[in-house]
This record gives sequence, C-alpha cells and structure tokens, in this order.
Amino acid sequence: MRNFLYSLALPLSVLLFAACAVFTPARPEFSGGDRTRVMAAFSAFALAQKECPSTIDAGFVAEFDSFWRDRRAEGEVVVAAPGMMKLTAVDPLGRPLLILAVVDGRFTVVNIPLATVYTGPLSAAGVKAVFSRPPDDSFYLLTAHLPPGDIHILRVEPGPRPGLAIIRFATADAGDIREVVFDPDRRELISQAVLDRRGRLLFSLDYSRYQDPGCRIPTVIGVETPKGRLTLKLQGPVAVGPAPDFSLSWPPLFKLVEMK
Repeated sequence: MRNFLYSLALPLSVLLFAACAVFTPARPEFSGGDRTRVMAAFSAFALAQKECPSTIDAGFVAEFDSFWRDRRAEGEVVVAAPGMMKLTAVDPLGRPLLILAVVDGRFTVVNIPLATVYTGPLSAAGVKAVFSRPPDDSFYLLTAHLPPGDIHILRVEPGPRPGLAIIRFATADAGDIREVVFDPDRRELISQAVLDRRGRLLFSLDYSRYQDPGCRIPTVIGVETPKGRLTLKLQGPVAVGPAPDFSLSWPPLFKLVEMK
C-alpha cells in the first residue's frame, strides 16, 4: 500500500487535494444591472464551451512546494471529457517512470522502477486516501470549464478585486457546489472551489496564462493544499482533438496488484 500511495502522490495531485474549510459568503450580492451584466457574460462563457474540443494533449511540469520537501515531475498528459486521463511521467532523459490511466471509473498505474502495476476502481481505498472525491471530471477541472448538466445559481457577488465576480452555483450531475471567481470581460475563470452540500471545501484550483488552441484553456493550474502548493504547467503546443487510445500495456513479468 505504501508503494501504491507513493506512486499516486504526485501524478494524482495534478487533479486535486483534500482540504477542510467552510466557505461563507462575506460580501453583499450583486443586484440590478451589475448582476445582469455578469450573468450575461457567464451565460456566453458557458455557451462557448459547447463548441470546444473534448480532448487536450500537452507536455507538463508539476511542482509541489511544501515546508518539508519540494517535488517535481514532468512528462505528457492527455485528458478527455468527462474524466478520462493518461499521464506519463519521465526521467531527465525522457524515459517513462510512471504511467497513469483513468478510464470508465477505473485507474491503472504502471510503476516502472518497481515493476508493479496497480489497478482498480476509483472507489478503492488507496484512491480515497489521496482524494476527497473521485476525480471523475478531471477534464473540466483542468480546462477551467463548467461541469456538464444543469446548474442552479445560488449567489452572485463582487469579486476579490474590481471587475471580477464570485458566482456560487449547484451542479445537477456532479452533486456538489462550485464557487468560481469569474472575469466577465475576458470570460474566464480565475479560480474554482468545489464544496460539498454542507459548504465544506473539498478542493480548489486557480488558473492563469490562458491560450486558445481551438478553445481558451489555462496553461498554469495551481492548487493550494494544507500540505503546500501544487503548480501544473502545460507546455506547448497544447493540442486538441479526438480522444486517443487510453489503454495501457506492460511487460508480463510486472507484478499486478488489484486494489479494492
């Protein structure tokens, strides 16, 4: 189990970490013309996503800075809607060290130095030890897109600096609450927090350095956690297109461990 958790620690941190805070509204809500302007931009932002490709493919550098130690990994990541992912971490010579695939609610981790393969459902105990919730919508989290399905707006208020807005809404499909900092002029998410139905923070991300490889996505994604800060930098060119093959293969002598 220890080797399995070590295999997951940094590559799965690319998606999310657990946190333990409660969000409470602190500002008066927008009303009248201000609310109308913000919601018109937010609706246009949501509508534009429907024209976006459902796959991104990019190189990445992931850096985790904490009080105790710093870690760094690099390689290639492919993410397809809603939550399929293939991540390959490499050594300084470009040789694969670890390959992670998440498809149809299951994960597979090939740890090449350990000659071991871990596989199982996202509900496995080892995954729960890393995540506060299954990473089943990683495409939308990494691309700063809204989750699919209907959303119900709960609150709209001024953002942390002039020109920005904070929008809190409930999601029908994901079953959680999102609180986003939204730039109505640029029609971009600045940050996104995911809360449970009691208002307890599950994880949060911030976004910057947007580019448009067919659809605007951030190329720097940050995650603040109780243990430190994770920064994921997508390196170009960031490609978009049809979903690739997410299947994995490994040498027959590798040890196979089924997680439950």
